[in-house]
Amino acid sequence: MQKKLLILPFFIGIIFTNDFTEKKSIEFIFGKPKSTINSKLYGNILDKNFTIVPKYHTKINNIELKVLPYISENNFIFRELYFDYSFKKNSVIIGRFITNNSSSNELISSGSMLISNNTLPIPRIGFRTSNYLFKIKYSFEIYHGIMEKNENINKAPFLHEKKLYFRKSIDKSSSISLGIHHAAIWAGSTDKHGLQPSSFLDFVDVFLADKSREGVGNLADQGNSLGDSRGIWDLSYNKKIGEQKYNIYYQIFFEDKSGLKLKNNVSNFDGLYGIEIQSQKFIFLYEYLKTTYQGGNVHPPGIDSYYVNGTYAPGWIYKNFSIGNSYINPENNRAKINHMFLKRNFGDNSFFIDYSFGKHFLPYIYKDYNETLIFDNDNGEKFSEIAFGYNRNLNQNFDLKLFFEKTIDTKSVFLSLFYNINTLK
Repeated sequence: MQKKLLILPFFIGIIFTNDFTEKKSIEFIFGKPKSTINSKLYGNILDKNFTIVPKYHTKINNIELKVLPYISENNFIFRELYFDYSFKKNSVIIGRFITNNSSSNELISSGSMLISNNTLPIPRIGFRTSNYLFKIKYSFEIYHGIMEKNENINKAPFLHEKKLYFRKSIDKSSSISLGIHHAAIWAGSTDKHGLQPSSFLDFVDVFLADKSREGVGNLADQGNSLGDSRGIWDLSYNKKIGEQKYNIYYQIFFEDKSGLKLKNNVSNFDGLYGIEIQSQKFIFLYEYLKTTYQGGNVHPPGIDSYYVNGTYAPGWIYKNFSIGNSYINPENNRAKINHMFLKRNFGDNSFFIDYSFGKHFLPYIYKDYNETLIFDNDNGEKFSEIAFGYNRNLNQNFDLKLFFEKTIDTKSVFLSLFYNINTLK
């Protein structure tokens, strides 16, 4: 801990410099969250009873730099550390960074079905662009990242990610959006399956979410898609009425091409549904997560086994936490969860309540061909969490946050003191 604290003056020095227009802050966190949503808020990084989080974020002309370390006893990790260079309507970014352009609000949502803030961002390099085509705004992003080794993976695989979104204005107060977001783990090496395909032609197959060439990869790669591939169709409708903004969204998750092509009755309406209402005085969110059908209980074509992969076991996780929605993971991937959030502002004070309830069911994990899973006696395991929060603006720069949480198994309290340093030139 002492060695880690020696680095702290360096960040404090950066924070208090005033050569350019910058955002600088430091947060002191006493305790650690236990609820799913509050743990996700901090990327499931907080594992000690005291953590220091200095932040330095600057934008100078077409260059952006952000440094966001988490410092605690025996732990020093960057949640974000990236460099972004923009030109015209494009940008190139490298480092560890958070991207938030899905339909859900990652600050209060249970998280995108594909990539959320539930765990530490995966280090990546990427290209982003946006423009208009026939009065339709579009944005495209593509990233190349590197995952991590674990007890099953002896050479870290790559992450391929891309997303394409279209937004069309209906009138001055409303718009609709449609996006597709695809990601795949590929290459690397595993103890069970050895070296995985990693040539340029293999990358083309991964990019197209196509099956591998004959004799390349394992049987699943040759029959479905190369690597551990998944994605979402992301639909949303936005409307402004007076001072209130409405966002209604639906994320359709898919693990294979039948899901990509919206077959299988759209997996019997599996996915994430949400409505967010926001004004200057309050924010309200309701979400419903359903992942029980998964294409049906017969394989093929069903038992999609969300977030699970046999080659890159256990699947869609990073640093032991789900990369996608915070309520499911490879070992607990079938659920029906209701999630509600309400925040109300009263001058310098604000209060919020976050309540989630529902059930987790027996998961769909590994399966054989021509297999049927029957869980007749599965009534589900109850899930319930509630969190209360209070935020007080002590003055222009100081914020005090107090959280009380209750899960089925635990109760906890934690405190955050946030100091926002004045922006200077």
